[in-house]
Amino acid sequence: MNPTGKKTATVSVVLEDEQPPSVDDLSLVLDGRGNPACVIKTVYLETVKFCDLTWSKVKLEGVQYPF
Repeated sequence: MNPTGKKTATVSVVLEDEQPPSVDDLSLVLDGRGNPACVIKTVYLETVKFCDLTWSKVKLEGVQYPF
């Protein structure tokens, strides 16, 4: 877990027919009721194969325990 316990990264899967995100993209995050909650701006992007995803990268999401 990162020192502040806050989410500092997002891990996602990009399917073959999807366009990957780009730096400076804005993403709208919805709450559990479908209402806008916040906007996330992509400031850095790293693409890795799923098999190369490490726990050190995953825990940047703010996950507090290993799977």
